[in-house]
Amino acid sequence: MWNRFAFDGWQGHYRRTERWFERLLRVTDPRQNTPMDEQIDFALVFFQSAYHLRDYLERENVANKQQLDELMAPAPALRACRDLCNGAKHRKITQPSVDPEPWILRSYDPPNWKLVVKVGGMYDLVPLAGDCMRAWRQFLADHNLDPASLSPPQAALAAALRERDLIDPGM
Repeated sequence: MWNRFAFDGWQGHYRRTERWFERLLRVTDPRQNTPMDEQIDFALVFFQSAYHLRDYLERENVANKQQLDELMAPAPALRACRDLCNGAKHRKITQPSVDPEPWILRSYDPPNWKLVVKVGGMYDLVPLAGDCMRAWRQFLADHNLDPASLSPPQAALAAALRERDLIDPGM
């Protein structure tokens, strides 16, 4: 029997990260009038999910540490993502990628408040999150990894169900 995370695989985690990104876009839309603390909550969950995709890919032997390091090195958004993730989890960062003390701040951009990130410099949070997703999408495309595909446990279950004529053969 597989636990949920093994069953979903990196593909499921990637799709979950995409959903957190979509939620972040919704709550940061000024027309939604979402309280700033909730916007920050969604931002932190997104950055944690986005950074941990690296762990899924490495632990499932889909990508190796060198490939992932090569992805991170030229991608300021992913390095900032790592520091935001680790800062939210550990409070103090001992080995920063960019900044040992990243912050998410409120900034007034008339007529609205928005979130900005201080991580080695100041960045608007939403475009930074978008840059993270673009970097992951490009990495997956460059390595011929399809996030819509089934994880190995899902594929095995689907094959077993097809064998028993319990699901449509086209699935």
